[in-house]
Amino acid sequence: MDDQLDRDEILGFLRQCQLFASLSDETIEQVLEKCTFKTYGPGSVVFDVEDPSDAVYLIKTGVVEISRTDPKTQKMEVVAYLGEREMVGEMAILTGSPRGSMARVPEKAEVLILSRKAFLSLLGKAPLLTVRLATVLAKRLEAWIRKERLQIKGQMLSGNLEYFDASTLIQTLAQSNRTGQLTIVDKNNETVGEIYIEDGEVHSAQLGHLHGVEAFYQVFQSISGQAFTFKVGESEAMQHEERIPFRTIAILFEANRLRDELNKLKQEIPDANKVFVPKVKRFSWKDKETVPLAKEIWDLINQGKSLDSILQKVMASHYSVYRIVSEMLDQGQIGL
Repeated sequence: MDDQLDRDEILGFLRQCQLFASLSDETIEQVLEKCTFKTYGPGSVVFDVEDPSDAVYLIKTGVVEISRTDPKTQKMEVVAYLGEREMVGEMAILTGSPRGSMARVPEKAEVLILSRKAFLSLLGKAPLLTVRLATVLAKRLEAWIRKERLQIKGQMLSGNLEYFDASTLIQTLAQSNRTGQLTIVDKNNETVGEIYIEDGEVHSAQLGHLHGVEAFYQVFQSISGQAFTFKVGESEAMQHEERIPFRTIAILFEANRLRDELNKLKQEIPDANKVFVPKVKRFSWKDKETVPLAKEIWDLINQGKSLDSILQKVMASHYSVYRIVSEMLDQGQIGL
């Protein structure tokens, strides 16, 4: 084992891993002696499709992203994010088949590596380890049959949205039927937003002064380069938030569409510090659904508020505000 690491710390880590839990101290010592340690930086590939299955990987810290080729589109698609104490690559190492997926580190990860030769040797010397491995694989097969992904109680994923695609992250959590809270924090580690997922469906969201589906959409419109954690388990506080009445796949699609539309609107109105001037005396609006928001924006413009100030006051995502301001400009109701 690499002398740079604290031996007791690594032994404690191995005892917490599902595969090695309940093994004797002697067996865990044998595992430790055969491991190597490696730190992967942003974008590093642990292994790629068709690589030889020559090692198994234990994630000590960080997250590893697993991607496979979609048989319909022939494109690589993210299928899972694996976190601390999870193992990568143990199935192919038994069969000797080339890798069928790619393992990549979005941000940073510390990984213990056990070669195929060493792993098979340990299986021969420690019958209980073989039983533990068979149990782990059986549970994974059972979960696959039920179209659920095996969850480890108490698991927490963390990272930075500079390296993770928010849409893929939420979709992966949803597809694995997770229940837990995704928390987004700023550079000072202050919470700026929360998304609660219940049995694979986005239940509620809060971001700054926004709540519900507008808060969810805003995550895609303004959050980047900020840290996140996903903690498995129920959240009583978020359960009392306004429930989002749409399926996760639907709001993910809409969130990405609105983000793209917002980028176009920002090209038309590039300066959020602009103060618009009313050009008509009486407010009028044809879209009944957005009348309340449009009237609120109209009143704030009459008060001399800048676009940036309006964005911070109204209970709507940036896209909703920009779209209404753009329509007011097109209709000649406001100007510069």
